[in-house]
Amino acid sequence: MNKHNTNSIAWYTRMGFVVTDTLLTDIGGGFVMDDYLMEKPLH
Repeated sequence: MNKHNTNSIAWYTRMGFVVTDTLLTDIGGGFVMDDYLMEKPLH
């Protein structure tokens, strides 16, 4: 989940997802993806 996609982050949070990690991935050409890893605990 892109860190700047606040609407989607808010929706996933409302659905019970939590941020478990951050990811910084080099995609070449001087660009990186700066993301959150989100998971939903299952009960």
